[in-house]
Amino acid sequence: MVRVAGSLLSVIGLSMMLVAQQPNLPSASMTINGQVGPPSPVMGVQLPRGLPSTLQLGGLPNARFVVGNNASFLPAGLVWGTNLVDLNLTGMTYSLNGFLNPAYRLDATGALTINLNPPGSLALNSQRCFQGAMEDPSSAVGFAVTQGTQLVVAPGLVSMNLSVGANGSAGINVNLAPYGVTIPFYGQSYSSFYVEADGLMSFANPNMDFTPTPTDFQTGVPRIAGYWTDLEPQFGGSVQFQLDQSVSPNVVRLLFTGLREYNGTGSPHTFIIEVDAAPIGNIRIRQSQFNPAAQYDILVGITPGGGLSPIQQQSDFSSWISQFVPGSVNRMYYEWYGLIGMLFYTAGFNNPWDLPAITTEFFRTQYTTTGFGYDATAYYSFF
Repeated sequence: MVRVAGSLLSVIGLSMMLVAQQPNLPSASMTINGQVGPPSPVMGVQLPRGLPSTLQLGGLPNARFVVGNNASFLPAGLVWGTNLVDLNLTGMTYSLNGFLNPAYRLDATGALTINLNPPGSLALNSQRCFQGAMEDPSSAVGFAVTQGTQLVVAPGLVSMNLSVGANGSAGINVNLAPYGVTIPFYGQSYSSFYVEADGLMSFANPNMDFTPTPTDFQTGVPRIAGYWTDLEPQFGGSVQFQLDQSVSPNVVRLLFTGLREYNGTGSPHTFIIEVDAAPIGNIRIRQSQFNPAAQYDILVGITPGGGLSPIQQQSDFSSWISQFVPGSVNRMYYEWYGLIGMLFYTAGFNNPWDLPAITTEFFRTQYTTTGFGYDATAYYSFF
């Protein structure tokens, strides 16, 4: 390590005004996300934040290596033996250092692939430059240098765990404005939403009712009910928000994983709510194949709230498999699941839970000049 650092820094004073053009070599190669020259260094390689990227290294079998990084490349290369160093060495730091960590050594075939996992908090369009050096006994300086690569942080996957409170709490407000994202829902556009413990995504105002009824669904706040029942995350499981900006349209995703019911009872429940950001606005409610019925009644669906949709007979989502269901302006969709003897059983209904492994999808549609609603379908999916 001392030899490498000292040798690299010493060439600053021996710099020749050469065009920076260090290519990959058989004894020293580096590619990030598959991008290679010429020309070298490779500029503007996208590094989607929050998503795995791939660093591939090649050289001699079992060779140790270092990968340095800095904010910039040099305007001209620095000669180091028969190598040309493109990385700006002033302020350089080591990302991977095979002299301090023996794991950073090529395998017996002279190759190594490393997953890079840039955090979702990295600033968009921020940049960093990288270049590597591999052990090479045939080189006068004992090392061969790879091409350089400039990475630019691109939209990717923002992910965060939400500390959602028990039933009756106001839920967690998620603000999409910093990401430049909005969600169209029926005829409105929202730059934020609320996540409630009881399996709900609500707009405009939070929902604090843990007992699902069609009347509440029709008259209350605009919301998406992924699995509305009496869930309490403080007894295990997790609620996670994701914003996937690596796809178009961007996807807002809520993952409810392994949540228990009131007082920690019942089986764990897992389901997902997905919404395509503007301008699309399609919605998917995904039920795990391992999501059992609750001890309480359950409601699944979407509603504009505020009494905008006339109360109507519930739908049979499982009958929509491979079917297209036309909608209408402000139509709400819901199915209520309950059995006689459930704590909040609604008289007159006996509808067993039957949605495990089924995704219900709602396609946002403009039916009149100003009126929006959703067409619908359902299909099997497994996670």
